[in-house]
Amino acid sequence: MEKKKEQTLQNMTAVLASLGAPKMEVEEVLEDRVFFIRTPEFDEWLKNSDAFARVLGGHQYRGEWAQATYRQKIPTYSMNLQVYERFVEADIDYYNPDLWNSDLRGIIGHLFEVTINFFWKRKTDPFKVAKELRKRGVEC
Repeated sequence: MEKKKEQTLQNMTAVLASLGAPKMEVEEVLEDRVFFIRTPEFDEWLKNSDAFARVLGGHQYRGEWAQATYRQKIPTYSMNLQVYERFVEADIDYYNPDLWNSDLRGIIGHLFEVTINFFWKRKTDPFKVAKELRKRGVEC
């Protein structure tokens, strides 16, 4: 596995573990996100988690639309979870666009991040994410 994917996997599993999520089997690792096999234990944990809020939006994975989307309730380096019938997609964004009611920096920062990544054909840098997570005490 290439280094970026390895770091992405470490980032996602470390954040989930730091929040008390049950371990899940990995389905696929991409440069900026990880797909886990969804379990009833994970569903129960997410339903009771104070760290995440359900938000609007959704992606497709292998032709399937996400059933629900959750965002970690912090302004920067926040995890986004897309819940599909069989999978959970986890990614981390530099800025949280879903805290618009309390912090406009999230929307502006996320828009800037997405625009730059689109035009320069880049993905979220997992090494930059890891550096910031370590500052929060998440070892990855």
